[in-house]
Amino acid sequence: MLELKDGSYGALQRLLYRIAVKRLMEAFDAALDRAKIARRRLSEEAGMPPNAFTSTKNEMEDPRLSTFLRYYCAAVRLLSSMGAEEISVDSMIRDSAAAKIIDLADEIALAGAGALSDEDSMRLFASLKQDVLLLTKKGAVSEEELAAFSAVCSMIQGGCGKQ
Repeated sequence: MLELKDGSYGALQRLLYRIAVKRLMEAFDAALDRAKIARRRLSEEAGMPPNAFTSTKNEMEDPRLSTFLRYYCAAVRLLSSMGAEEISVDSMIRDSAAAKIIDLADEIALAGAGALSDEDSMRLFASLKQDVLLLTKKGAVSEEELAAFSAVCSMIQGGCGKQ
């Protein structure tokens, strides 16, 4: 059974939620590409500065729900004016694996490190290394979150590769 220091569980959950948001924003960005919606046009339709959406996505900001909904509603309006099909938030969450990451974070809240005892959870956790590295490079990961992630990586079978 994996064990972490008491405060590490909260840090690990915060990191997992941040990764889920990152994945959701990437899925939304990919949907915008498929719909051929320019980020500048989306930002302006949402009543934001022209580079607002790109800044939010590239700077790994955790947007407020109201901010995400503002972009989403702007995308819906643009797609409607183009006669195109609406973007489904449900499919973005499923396709980006954000739901699995959120489920894992929730399981950690309920079962602690026991949530990471099955093979699927360990494999999912290990697959997040690239996300953690990118978020760390962007300065979006606290030392506490990185320490918790590294501790779990060193504890799970096979680890998460070199840190």
